[in-house]
Amino acid sequence: MIQISVIVPLYNKKEYIKRTLLSLLLQKGIKEYEVIVIDNGSTDGSFDIVKKINDPHIKLVTESKKGVSYARNRGIKEAKGEYIAFLDADDCYKEYHLKHLLNLANSYPKKNYFATTYEIKSECDNLTQEYIDDIEPKRLSYVDMVLNGKFDIVLCSMLFKRDYLVKNHIYFNESMSIGEDVNFVLRVATEPFLYIDTKSYIYSLEIEGSAMNTTKALVVPNYFDKVDTKNISDTKLKKFLVWEYIKYGYKNRGKEFRVYEITKVFNSKYRLPFYAYILYLTVRFMPRVLLMAVKLTRGKK
Repeated sequence: MIQISVIVPLYNKKEYIKRTLLSLLLQKGIKEYEVIVIDNGSTDGSFDIVKKINDPHIKLVTESKKGVSYARNRGIKEAKGEYIAFLDADDCYKEYHLKHLLNLANSYPKKNYFATTYEIKSECDNLTQEYIDDIEPKRLSYVDMVLNGKFDIVLCSMLFKRDYLVKNHIYFNESMSIGEDVNFVLRVATEPFLYIDTKSYIYSLEIEGSAMNTTKALVVPNYFDKVDTKNISDTKLKKFLVWEYIKYGYKNRGKEFRVYEITKVFNSKYRLPFYAYILYLTVRFMPRVLLMAVKLTRGKK
């Protein structure tokens, strides 16, 4: 019986994919696992690199370029394991990552999702890890974590019971290109989950094109698409959204205005207080207005 299916969506990561898969094949303390690589139409030779790795744990599936959410959904449908984990094609697991997660799952068989913490690095240069058999788990509300803007847990540091996902029809939103990972976990983690603070997943932040390098502020409302928000404080949610919009406006100050900002900011299904729009417009455009005023003033002299 396969214990864990690890799903790796792949698109043009030839410089990293071998390193990533090696971190999986060197996992300690677990033998019954499979690695499902969903090649998403790579054109840089990534597919050939995976194909040359001769290991019975790896299953390579080819797809046309349909996006990371489609690839992950395909992986869920292909998976045979009791549990499912995800790994991006440029990131790595430390050597006891899966073992620690499986121990947690075996200790709490009625739970449906678990996690470890992670660390951000530019290289997977040290995958060694101390194995601890009796780590005391902690409890964490993923909703509160998102609303507080502090991500101690990310998708690829988590483990999910496959039957729970399938029976509840929980898949990735294929219409989303940013924030689909947060949206997925919000729909899964309807109650606090157990995690262990091991930092056993390495998130390659500095790699060009890495998901965490992408600005997410404007699509934050999409995090909550199809998410049951009745248990989330309306005040807390709106406060969070206001802050995210202000951050986006500040980051884009001085840049040309784009029409889609209207649809995202002003047509949000979460009706924000009027002052939020005033703050957004002020932060977004005031530097540009001031600059124009200075130029006009200098031009009159």
